[in-house]
Amino acid sequence: MSLRRELVLDANLDKRLAGELRHRGRAAESVYPLGRAHLKDAELLERLAEIYRPEAWVLVTGDDRMPADHGDLIRRLGTTVATIDPTHDAEHTFDEWRRDVVHRWANSMQAQEQGTVRRYSLGWHRSWTPRRRPRPHL
Repeated sequence: MSLRRELVLDANLDKRLAGELRHRGRAAESVYPLGRAHLKDAELLERLAEIYRPEAWVLVTGDDRMPADHGDLIRRLGTTVATIDPTHDAEHTFDEWRRDVVHRWANSMQAQEQGTVRRYSLGWHRSWTPRRRPRPHL
């Protein structure tokens, strides 16, 4: 049986997305009302770990480099992370892409095994691995 975690949406995602997900019956919150939108990644991860039990939340972020930049901290805290693949198709703007990916995979993100890091795209999701070629940070 899988646990339905709270989706905590990073500041790089539209803050309205959390409300959209709640409207669909998902447990979701943006870092904005938590007062954490101004924090750098490492401090954000530490503060969220103070608020939530490790098994109770998933950080959903548009920063696909976060696991590379903060992997040791993510592992130490037992944080569950869902990143959005930054490679979007021509039919979507970057923000539309992120929104559609999160809506498409919200159920899988909530059920993601605690302490894992996964990358989500519109048509797939898989364990996060470093990219061979660095992508621009958006």
